[in-house]
Amino acid sequence: MFKYGISYFIMEEGVHKPQSGVDIRLLRPGDDWQSGTKLIETENSSYYDCLIETEADCGIYDIWDNRGNPNGSFSGKTCTIGKLDARGLLNDCI
Repeated sequence: MFKYGISYFIMEEGVHKPQSGVDIRLLRPGDDWQSGTKLIETENSSYYDCLIETEADCGIYDIWDNRGNPNGSFSGKTCTIGKLDARGLLNDCI
């Protein structure tokens, strides 16, 4: 079992401002918003996490959120959870 967590902040005038209440999901490359793994916020802390329970679900994920689009959009961030696998690699990437 693997646990993934991320804190969401923006910078305003050099100060970190927590982003609470954001819908954040992990999507495998090529997946859509509805099929993403939802991260759960810990008590309005701007810290979000989820459990990846099986090794088959490990690999590369795109991090999506609903800050700019209520239907979710790519945040520009990616993460690797556990071991890499073929599903996480795009064609002709090497």
